[in-house]
Amino acid sequence: MEDVKYFGNPETFAIRYAPSLDYRGIDENDNKFANFACCHFVLGGQIIGDKNEACYLKSWLYRLEYIKNNFKNCFDYFSHEEFESRSDEEIFALVWKANGDNNPDYDYLPVLDSYIWKFCHISIDETTDAYLITATADKDNIKFIWQGWREPCPEEYISKLFSTTVNRQFIIESLENCLSYIKSAYIYYFEIKKASIEDWQEIGVLFKNTILNINKSDYSEEQVNSWASAYNDEAFWKKKIDDDYFIMAVFQKTIIGFGSLSLKSYYLDMLYVHKDFQGWRVATKLVEDIEAKARELSISYLYTEASITAKPFFEKQGYKVVTSQEKLHKDIYFTNYIMEKHL
Repeated sequence: MEDVKYFGNPETFAIRYAPSLDYRGIDENDNKFANFACCHFVLGGQIIGDKNEACYLKSWLYRLEYIKNNFKNCFDYFSHEEFESRSDEEIFALVWKANGDNNPDYDYLPVLDSYIWKFCHISIDETTDAYLITATADKDNIKFIWQGWREPCPEEYISKLFSTTVNRQFIIESLENCLSYIKSAYIYYFEIKKASIEDWQEIGVLFKNTILNINKSDYSEEQVNSWASAYNDEAFWKKKIDDDYFIMAVFQKTIIGFGSLSLKSYYLDMLYVHKDFQGWRVATKLVEDIEAKARELSISYLYTEASITAKPFFEKQGYKVVTSQEKLHKDIYFTNYIMEKHL
């Protein structure tokens, strides 16, 4: 195994990263890439999980960035008046109770809103699933409370509660340093960035190719040809990019997906992924970014008009169908679904 790297302070909070040569490969251009690595949280000096257990880097990175963005942009969601003057045991129980976990020892505690569980419960992948971990706000700090649950957690830690309180900015910087390092070594990683009007042509071509290759499974040839015809409308694309919160996923200088949030109507308007990058969680990442932006703007819910093709994806993201509709576009009717999600 290569040299182990720690991002942060192993005595309080850190991420332990140890890529293995056994999990590397060479692509068709002789570029090295890493599909797996041994990545773990370190809390209060304890490595959370089996230090020799590898994780799938792509999924692990996405989840780590999601946690970092929550700490950075949604910190208010880690606070609740019920946490004040409570013991670690009670705070831990409150978080789990928000998910319906009813420990009779804590029947006297109230059931908090489910957002407490969503934000304060910390999980990445199988590297953390032997532990129960919570994170809550403590002034400008984050308090981690965790309990060993099952193997590979060391037997002496199982069912015991531990906690550490760490400066929030230090945690964010540690996560950002870890993400930056791994991205630089892991070539199969895309970034999310704001689109500029100079990107309109590449975005338009992606729009057309996605519709003609992906949406054709649910719509007729006449429908997809009509739908895709806007791909070269320069004025349309430049206005969308300029007026909306318009983001794109970029992999090795190629746009592989894009999405937009209307800042006038709080409408999740566009979401398209390159036909060759389906299954990369590009759409998930775009939607997470858009939802984070919506929360930043104090938007309480989003709605979208999902195609037949996109409906199952939005359902997995927590969107509910309000109604189906037959929408007229250039004298042709299309079936789609008005869907909404409370944030």
